[in-house]
Amino acid sequence: DSVLEEIGYGNDMPKLVEQRSVVWGLMDHIINRIKDDPIWVQTKTVSFKNSDMPQYIEDLSNWVSYARTVVQRDRDKQLLFRPRSEYGTRVMKQLTKVAIALSLLFDESFPSIKIKGIIRKIALDSGYSFQQEIMLHVAHGSLQGLAIPELANLLNISSTHVLNRIRDMQELGIVYPTTSPIRRPGNQAHYFAFTKELYAISKSLGFTKTMTEKYSRRLS
Repeated sequence: DSVLEEIGYGNDMPKLVEQRSVVWGLMDHIINRIKDDPIWVQTKTVSFKNSDMPQYIEDLSNWVSYARTVVQRDRDKQLLFRPRSEYGTRVMKQLTKVAIALSLLFDESFPSIKIKGIIRKIALDSGYSFQQEIMLHVAHGSLQGLAIPELANLLNISSTHVLNRIRDMQELGIVYPTTSPIRRPGNQAHYFAFTKELYAISKSLGFTKTMTEKYSRRLS
């Protein structure tokens, strides 16, 4: 189902079938509403004051930027350019505009939890990629991270493909290699966990549980 159907606006804008068109469709809906009744928008006020929405949008934008950045390599898999994630500023501006538009659409003076959920869905849809799938699995994984075979099994794809993408994610500063705290005979498998920055973003967005929460969940 599309985002619009989930929030009850599917019948008002039947042309918006694909979720990727939702952002433009909502903005278009607001613009047309303003054109039809310019006095309407003058009576509306949307404020982010005393709201965590600005920080939430910033974290979502940074997450999407990391998820969408592609590392350029040559045929020998050597880096062509120094890898850098795209700046989240453009995504942040777009999501902020959508949050304001949705507040107007729902006649709310500040973004509600419902709007927060829609913004989250739009952001994750725009950042959809193989890289984001790995990021979400790492976020939901164990305390020490996930090993390549574990990720391959979760993604139902070969370990070689996962390893190639993990190497790119290391270059971008998304993950770093760790080792299992449990010593076993033979070579120790490398696990991959979020870097400090990505861990903070993931935790802020609720993707990563704290160590206490994970430990409590194991005991329950």
